[in-house]
Amino acid sequence: MSIHLNRPVSTRLSARLVATGITPNQITVISFLLSLVGAGFLAAGQYAFGLFGGLLVQLASIIDGCDGEIARLKHLSSARGAWLDTVLDRYADVAIALGVTYAFAAAHPGPLAWILGFLTAFGFILASYVAKEFAIRHKRPYPNDILSRLKCRDLRLLLICLGAVVGRPFEARVLAGAVTPACVIGVLIKGWCMSGPTGSGRAA
Repeated sequence: MSIHLNRPVSTRLSARLVATGITPNQITVISFLLSLVGAGFLAAGQYAFGLFGGLLVQLASIIDGCDGEIARLKHLSSARGAWLDTVLDRYADVAIALGVTYAFAAAHPGPLAWILGFLTAFGFILASYVAKEFAIRHKRPYPNDILSRLKCRDLRLLLICLGAVVGRPFEARVLAGAVTPACVIGVLIKGWCMSGPTGSGRAA
């Protein structure tokens, strides 16, 4: 999704933004705020609001790629900026998940919607955490295999956007939520095998 859909748009946008005074961290915050606004519209429940919210979420996903591109173009890459981007992405993911869940639960009373909502929200967080932990512990990135691509954030947000287009954002999120934990388990198994019999270092 990043290569074939988001990046062709984000690179053109970054080419225009690089001549301005905007910083990568400001772009990170703008993307985060767009995600929050999109989550709010998704929570409204009505189709028109949900559609607008889904489109905002997809726009935020595209803009989220601009911070790294601007950082490289302006030579402003930093660990602090990358950390901020990661943390705000997780908060945005949870906000979007809760917004979609709230709208569905309002129309379908009962605990099932909230149970599925919280489970998928945790899955979205773990999707990022499992690969980053592998990189930290093994001093190399997890391979960009099919498991890594299927659990990527861009795909999850696109599915929610498409779900909003057809009036089914909750079902789309549940689909993404079902795929993501399966990929996380696959990454754990493959990462464990890649670590070898001596790769069992532990941290408190």
